[in-house]
Amino acid sequence: MLLEQVVTAVPGHVEATLALAELDEYGGDLRGQEQRLRAAMDARPEEARFRLALARSYLRHGTAEQSRTLVQSAPERMRQEPELMLVLGQAQAAAGDLDLAVKTLQALKLKTPDSATPNYLLAAVYAEQENIPAMEEALVTAAAMAPRSPLMGSALDRALAQYKGSSEQLALVQRLLGATDNAPRLLGLKADLLLAHGDGAGAVRLLQDLYADYPDDLGVLHKLVDAQRAANATAETVQVLEDWLARHPADATGKVMLAEVLVDVGRVDEGRMLLEGLMESDAALQSNPLVLNNLAWLLRETDPGRALGYAERALRADPTAPAIKDTLGILLVRSGQVQRGLTLLEEATREQPTDATIGYHYAEGLVGADRSAEARALLLNLMTREFPERPAAEALLRRLGG
Repeated sequence: MLLEQVVTAVPGHVEATLALAELDEYGGDLRGQEQRLRAAMDARPEEARFRLALARSYLRHGTAEQSRTLVQSAPERMRQEPELMLVLGQAQAAAGDLDLAVKTLQALKLKTPDSATPNYLLAAVYAEQENIPAMEEALVTAAAMAPRSPLMGSALDRALAQYKGSSEQLALVQRLLGATDNAPRLLGLKADLLLAHGDGAGAVRLLQDLYADYPDDLGVLHKLVDAQRAANATAETVQVLEDWLARHPADATGKVMLAEVLVDVGRVDEGRMLLEGLMESDAALQSNPLVLNNLAWLLRETDPGRALGYAERALRADPTAPAIKDTLGILLVRSGQVQRGLTLLEEATREQPTDATIGYHYAEGLVGADRSAEARALLLNLMTREFPERPAAEALLRRLGG
């Protein structure tokens, strides 16, 4: 290999050694990577990049204490390098030394005043300390400096987790919107919080405005469609998706969403035909678990044999999804394969205990297995909730004696 030849010819060659260390990690040879970088450090102790690469590797792979020790053992001049200070602060935080992490990151902030990174990391540490005012200030400062930073997501997640209610979360997001001139990703987050707060109409209005500004952004479209469906504005959603597909006629994702919404508004045959057409025309969708599962469910009454085949393929494509286990489970029970079907339905119910629809299907399966007492107990528990199949669940419960 050329890199090995370079290192042989020029021992301690920085770029070649670091590239080989990356290849070690890519190949899963973490021990080999560590030995390579340690040997390079011993050969050239004045070269900070070897120490930095090894410290970062320790941090990535969950050995924060080793990362911290490695940085702290560096010469004083080297320890003052911003990149090593950054790794030290991260390692201290990961090791649980939050006060020391704050001290290190504050020093880094003074050394690199134009960088948002220390503020994002400080916001996360303050969140761990439950220091809400400091957390908010650090996060707002960071967002104003770098609203597109990949660090925003994790820092914001930790910050939002500190609040007990969505009103406080909304207040923070509103501050961030003011600091970032309404960054699109934050507008999308605000819409999510409005939905969680029960303001579906507000979420839809916000996303409609965002979609007007970004009419070709698939992510914004997806959020708008989800919000409209959550707010039962599905007739409007059909128009939105049809307009999208008029501009993006080859977009399979938009067609899948349209098929789902057509089913929502009662145009089931159109939705099924759209999905079947996609399966024939788009090879990538032939192993898509969502499409396969949706087709299986739409065909469960009219063509149970094909439905079962699609559901089996969906489970092979994603053997962990509760929704797929639910679909295949009920189809298996109906086809006479009761034991396997019940096993899948039980797994789906255990994995999604708050999904009343899955619970109802499990009750159906229990009835099919002549376990009516268990089905009745499950249905009685479901009567405390609202869900689309509730009328059918009530009828089944009456059949079992109420």
